[in-house]
Order: sequence, then structure tokens, then C-alpha cells
Amino acid sequence: MNVKTPLALLLAMLLCVAASILNAADEPAPKPQPLTADEIGAQVLKQVEFKGTHLSTAIQYLRTECPGFQAVVLSDADCTDPDPILPDMSLKNVAADQVLDVIQRACRGLEVAKNDSGPSLSLPVWMFRLGGPEGSAAPTVNVFRLKHLIVGDTPAARAETLKDILSLIEAAHEATGSKESLKMRLHEATATLIFKGSPAQIEVVNRALKALESAPSEVEHSRQLAEAEIERNEHKAEITQLKKSLLRAEDEAAYLRKGLNEQIEQNEHIKARLHVTDVK
Repeated sequence: MNVKTPLALLLAMLLCVAASILNAADEPAPKPQPLTADEIGAQVLKQVEFKGTHLSTAIQYLRTECPGFQAVVLSDADCTDPDPILPDMSLKNVAADQVLDVIQRACRGLEVAKNDSGPSLSLPVWMFRLGGPEGSAAPTVNVFRLKHLIVGDTPAARAETLKDILSLIEAAHEATGSKESLKMRLHEATATLIFKGSPAQIEVVNRALKALESAPSEVEHSRQLAEAEIERNEHKAEITQLKKSLLRAEDEAAYLRKGLNEQIEQNEHIKARLHVTDVK
């Protein structure tokens, strides 16, 4: 029996298998296909917590939690806040597309669109555009009369009231999270505020001034105190004038009494002389 023939065949088969393995190792591995926009948007996020979160922070969160998510933020030339603060939200087990939809609806003037028209091996890009129909309105100049909100009977007191009103407007603007500086000028002589800003900023000013008008207790109290002080000063002046008039009247009465007494004495002298003449 010839044993060499089967061994030779087995050795040849092993050599063939080894060559196949080596050839397979030399071939490049197939490239993984990138996720599509739908696949990225369908990724489920177990917990989403936004509290006082800026838009840029929310986008970075999505980049971290959603593999393949890419975003670009564009701001219109007249955008007043390039990184707005989102409303607080708490979501569980939601898709990334749902989170994007909530962000777009909650952030005023924000438009979110995805661009997946690139080459087949490229990832889609989400475009965040700040401005939108409401936020793209050009700034306008508005004039607000403040005279009815001013208290104080001295120029210094009135100037202090105007300063407090401007401080309230600035605080209300800062509360919106906007980093845009306010463009306003006060004409103290007429108690008029000239303000230039977007519709959103104008609305902030209106709300701040309406708050003073709708809850005027402190302002009205100060006004009443000022009016009472003026009235008291007027009464004091009247009382002082009456006192002076009374003193003059008393002086005149004393003078008249003195003249009357002198006249009585003269009459008595005359009567006495007439009586002496009659006796003679």
C-alpha cells in the first residue's frame, strides 16, 4: 500500500487552505456604510434633561449621545441672540428627531433642517438657523412716555425714579438670556424713553412698563406721600401767613385801643373843664 499518495494529497489541500487564508487577509475589509438621516434621527435617548440649557449645549449633547449626528448653527444678520436659552424640558425614551422637533418649537425664531443630499458615504448634517419669520424682523424705533410713572417733587427725586425704571427694563431684558446690548436713550426733560430693538425686545419693554402700571401700589403710595408733603407745605405757608396777619391785626387793635383811651381821657378833661365853668 502506497501511503505517500494520501499524505501528499492532504499536504496539498492544507497548502491550498493556507494560501486562501493569506489571500483573504490581504484583501481590504469592506467599509461600513454610514448611518442615514432616518437612522440617526431614530436613535432613542433614554433621558433628556434641559434646565437653563443654551442651544449650543443641547447640540453638543446630541453629538455625544447620537453617533453620526452633525450640526451647523447659522445666525441671520439681525439675530438678537445667537445662543438662546431653551425652555426647561424633561423627556424619557424619545427619538432624536422628536428632541429636535421639540427644540425647534420651543425656541422662538429657530428653524431646523437636515441636509442628506451629499455623497453616499457622507453623513447628513442638521442646519440650525436662528432668525426665522419672527426673529428676522428689522429693529424698529419706539417711543415710550414715562411721565405717569414718575414720582417726586424735586428734580433729583424724579431723576431717581427714571433711573429705577431703566434698571427694571435692563433686568427684564437680562432675564430673557439675551446677550444683546440694549439701544435706548432717555429724554429727561419730557420723561420719554426712545428705544430701538427687535419685536421681542419691544415686547420685553412693554411688559416691564405694564407691570409698573398694573401694580402701582408703591408708586401710587410715593405719589400720595409727595402730594401730601406739598399740601402740608402749602398749609404751613398759609398758617404762617395767617399768623402774620393776626399779629398785624393785634397791633392795629392795640393802636386803636390806645387812640380810643387817649380820646376818652381828652373827653374827660373837657367835661371836667366844662363842669368847672358852669360852677363859676
